[in-house]
Amino acid sequence: MKTIPTVDDYLAGLPADDRKVLSTVRDTIRKNLPTGYEEMLQGRFISYVIPLSRLPKTYNGQPLWYIALTVQKNYYTVHMMAAYGDSKELTRIQN
Repeated sequence: MKTIPTVDDYLAGLPADDRKVLSTVRDTIRKNLPTGYEEMLQGRFISYVIPLSRLPKTYNGQPLWYIALTVQKNYYTVHMMAAYGDSKELTRIQN
């Protein structure tokens, strides 16, 4: 598998329709992302993570996701990790 160095490189390599959808979602996430999170590419996921400089001891040694998005063969995915374990965060995201 070829390594893609940046989020912009990943988006540039997508078909125009997929790039447009992911870019729109990406812009929305970035406008609403709390301070302290970083955008990075993890595999083929655009991830918004707690950087290891803030939380170095994680269960797998990787930065913890807050939100991640990608395009699959027939659909798009958005993983919103904070909502899974925090009812207040889920309410905030839904409103």
